[in-house]
Amino acid sequence: MNKRQLRLAAFLVFIFIFLIPEISADTGGYTVVAISPDEISGTFHDPVPITFWDLTPREMAIALALSFFPMMTIPVEIFFTMKIFAWLGYRKISKDAFLYNTNRRVIFETIRDYPGISLSKLSQITEIKNATLQYHLKILGLKGKIIRVEYQNTINYFENSGKYTAFEKNIFRHLQNPTTRKILAILIAFPGNSRGDIASKIGTSGPTVTWHAHRLSHDGIITQNKNGRSVQYVLSEESVSFFQKYHCFFPEIETGRYRDLIPSPGQFV
Repeated sequence: MNKRQLRLAAFLVFIFIFLIPEISADTGGYTVVAISPDEISGTFHDPVPITFWDLTPREMAIALALSFFPMMTIPVEIFFTMKIFAWLGYRKISKDAFLYNTNRRVIFETIRDYPGISLSKLSQITEIKNATLQYHLKILGLKGKIIRVEYQNTINYFENSGKYTAFEKNIFRHLQNPTTRKILAILIAFPGNSRGDIASKIGTSGPTVTWHAHRLSHDGIITQNKNGRSVQYVLSEESVSFFQKYHCFFPEIETGRYRDLIPSPGQFV
């Protein structure tokens, strides 16, 4: 409770303790008038006695206040009222306050904007130290705002929105690798390119292309078609649908080094 709240509480206690009794005393009291038997109606029941321990905590406090110092009843009522509002306020704040932290909000927004982002890339973009990053990731995970996908020795992070299928998460994860991104960019523009074609376009070796292509083929992202001694690679139908739907997440594929190779959205083969 801050100083302003304390001053307000003290002021209210002062009013109830010192002013209200004086106002009541000046009203001239009250008159008791007996009721006639004819005015009595309804069914009457004997009261059921209860013990002190059957009372609620609030009723217990008021009973004790009345027993020892009747004027303490009003402060006790104020205390419980303020506690209720404080509890309701705390519950509301605790639901959203974890995103009030600047670092935590930046981390969450970065994960939302870069689905499947790796820890190293997240650290690079947010410029947050690893220990601090790990702490806030744990908080976001406990609050159910993000999920982590582990595969072999890699960890990738997603917003916990339920908007991505397992297959889409898998492509997002693969696209964290720069070479994989380049290979997929080539296959978007030139479906059916061979290992040698891809290697020459992105400036890498044939075995490197084979290694990445094997991983992509294993996860159903591309298919391999043999043409004599040559192997041609093509995006799977699910992958084509993915890039049509989520091309906005990969501006470097459309505007980077291979922008002249990439068709506009909706023109994927």
